Amino acid sequence: MDQSLLKLARGLRSGLFYLTAAYAIGLFLVQQIAYHSTDLGVIRQMTFSKAYTDERGDLLRLTTSKDGRFRLWTGLDGFPNHLKTQLILKEDRWFYFHPGINYLSVARSAWQYFRSQSGAGGGSTLSMQLARMIWRLDTKTPAGKLKQIWLAIGLESHLSKNEILEGYLNLAPFGASIEGVGAASWIYFNKESIDLTEAEALRLVLVPQNPVHRDLSNANVLTSTHLKSLLLLTRSYCSEQHIPKLQCDQLWEQAQSIQGAASQSLLHQASHLTERLEAMIPSPTVYSSGTVKTTLNLSLQRTLREVLTQELSVLAKNKINNGAILVVHGPTMTVKSYIGSANFFDTSIQGQVDGIRAKRSPGSTLKPFIFGLALDAGIINSQSVLFDVPNSYGVYDPENYDRDFVGPISATEALTRSRNIPAIALLKEVGVNQLYDRLLNAGVSLKRDVSAYGLPMAVGGVEMSMWELVQLYSMFFQEGKVKRLHFLQSPNQANFPDKIDSQFLSPESNLIVKKMLQTQNRVDDIVMRGSQTTDQSMNKDKAAWKTGTSFGFHDAWTVGTVGEYVIGVWLGDFKGIPNNSLVGREVAAPLWFKVSDVLSSLKSIPSVKLSKKTKDLNLVRLKVCALSGDLPGPGCNQTVLVDSIPGVSPYRPCPIHGRYEVNIHTGKLKCPLDVSSLDPSQYRAESFEMWPSHVYQYLAKVGIKIGTLPPFESGCAQTSVVESGSKPEFVDLEITSPQAYLIYKRPIESLRTSDALPLDAKSLPDSGTLNWFIDDVFIGSSNPSGSHSEKTLMWDYKPGVFDVRVVDEKGRVATRRVEVSAVL
Repeated sequence: MDQSLLKLARGLRSGLFYLTAAYAIGLFLVQQIAYHSTDLGVIRQMTFSKAYTDERGDLLRLTTSKDGRFRLWTGLDGFPNHLKTQLILKEDRWFYFHPGINYLSVARSAWQYFRSQSGAGGGSTLSMQLARMIWRLDTKTPAGKLKQIWLAIGLESHLSKNEILEGYLNLAPFGASIEGVGAASWIYFNKESIDLTEAEALRLVLVPQNPVHRDLSNANVLTSTHLKSLLLLTRSYCSEQHIPKLQCDQLWEQAQSIQGAASQSLLHQASHLTERLEAMIPSPTVYSSGTVKTTLNLSLQRTLREVLTQELSVLAKNKINNGAILVVHGPTMTVKSYIGSANFFDTSIQGQVDGIRAKRSPGSTLKPFIFGLALDAGIINSQSVLFDVPNSYGVYDPENYDRDFVGPISATEALTRSRNIPAIALLKEVGVNQLYDRLLNAGVSLKRDVSAYGLPMAVGGVEMSMWELVQLYSMFFQEGKVKRLHFLQSPNQANFPDKIDSQFLSPESNLIVKKMLQTQNRVDDIVMRGSQTTDQSMNKDKAAWKTGTSFGFHDAWTVGTVGEYVIGVWLGDFKGIPNNSLVGREVAAPLWFKVSDVLSSLKSIPSVKLSKKTKDLNLVRLKVCALSGDLPGPGCNQTVLVDSIPGVSPYRPCPIHGRYEVNIHTGKLKCPLDVSSLDPSQYRAESFEMWPSHVYQYLAKVGIKIGTLPPFESGCAQTSVVESGSKPEFVDLEITSPQAYLIYKRPIESLRTSDALPLDAKSLPDSGTLNWFIDDVFIGSSNPSGSHSEKTLMWDYKPGVFDVRVVDEKGRVATRRVEVSAVL
């Protein structure tokens, strides 16, 4: 080789080496300077949208960032590979090789600018475009372009290539206020970005070049320029991926036909719940996921909203214009539908008020839990007789909804017919403090002290929300425990209150109360309109439900369970306007059953599987008198089987029925002291009902006649009659202690300790065990023929006025009113 040529080649190599070294050193120095001069704080201050989805990943709502943009942060692995490939092919083929700028492209762009003076078009790398988006640069001038280049180099020195690509995909403009592929995917295609097809990705990749005219919601009109760009990109992508021509042509056809619909994706599908979550979950920032997955079912949410809308259109004639629905899957305590009002955007009904969380009077919906506490306290069983008769508690004179009384009634019927008087009487025995404490432990936020509530709690005199009510009713799936409802698939995304795990009822009484509520038939519009009863009125799904009507007709409720679901329904007015049509059984119950029918039709109700089998519970089937609910005596002609809790449920002889020998000729009672044998031709045994005196007085007052004991035969002088109200009581059973006409005095200082008053009575030899009651509450038994300690029952008495009653095994009854006063 010619020496001069050799020398020239060596010089060129040496020059290239030094040039490369100088370039590398210069680039390093530039990067270092750019690194220290580039502040990424603006990135960290950016806020992003939240995408709320249902349990299947369907969008419920996409919120805006604090600056009013739809900008959903999505990690790089949340974008499909074909989208990333298409983007790099279109925007920056040398992305993974350049230091932030492509010198050839920049030079070409600069030459075009100086030739035309019309703006530097093209030449921007993904790094430069990201810099423009972050710092909101004006790059149409040389100064703006130089600043963009400098900041792009700074980004490259701070971030990896994948982080820059991730940033571009999250900040690129897609028309209107939409930024990033994550938000654009939801808005245009109602899907997560990872699920974008190749054709959808092709359309999206082209939008950032001209987001105003290529916005997919802009009537989907493709200009000739756009079509040309789409075709070139499609061919380039097919070549890169070695896609056969036929398939490539199909992809091109699909990409042209892509339709985007922005409006549907931005609708609020669960506005009240997402507003609640907005207050609980902080706004996402860069690198934090903005997707919040809830437990809701969007299909069910939409269907039940339609059901509510249709029902309110019917009820509009009654001036009922608002309602709320909450559906919970009982075994998992997850919320499936959350409708806080009829229309979130209707200001005339204050639609943005959340009826699920609003504090209202629950009406009678708390009664099942009062009956459950009474079951656990051994006060009643499901068939025990209660008394729906006028009663007074100091200055409180409660009434029923219908301002009437029905007299004796079983516990189950008193609950399902929602009689106020029996429920209040049970709450008095259970104790207001007991109910108050259980509600607090169950997560119910009570604003006042227990003394401010009192016995009216039984009929709605306490503030509660539907959320709290449905949470209580969910105990039917949790063996009597109250656990917190939740609506997020990952609850740690929010600052939730402490966990609730409170045993409200025993598993046994929990099941009994549920069965009591299941004895009701359906109440829906067919029944309410007076049509002939059909099979639709039967409770085939074993729904356990309870209605409620607040005082003053402000709220109508129905809450209960069907299958594995708990349903809460409320109808009313957030303005507090009373409406006589707001009666739980008449308007809320039909809506409740429509909701339960939807669940059934969607096959959302699997067969019920209790977490604890009935046979594992401490329950036995016990035969009791059908009228009194107590152990049947010789006078009880009808019996029923009830679930009984051994050692807890009351086991006492029936105090209502007595069996006596009646002269078939005169209709008079055989003398009780006559021990001669029974002559069938002269006497027959008959049963008589022996009600407490206040029940007799009420029944007589309203004209209801219950057979009383006929007079004794002549010659029974030793059995003189003593009148007590309308019920005859005989000296063959007479209370001797406490004594009549005495006021018993108890020192105040002794009230903190136990003090006992003996209960004793004269009785006949056939009286057997004597059962004692104070104000109709069973307190124990005595045995006149037993040992000295068994003959007398000791009563821990307190100041007040009491009715003491004793009943023997023959049904004989004696009563005495006793007054006890406190003295210094």
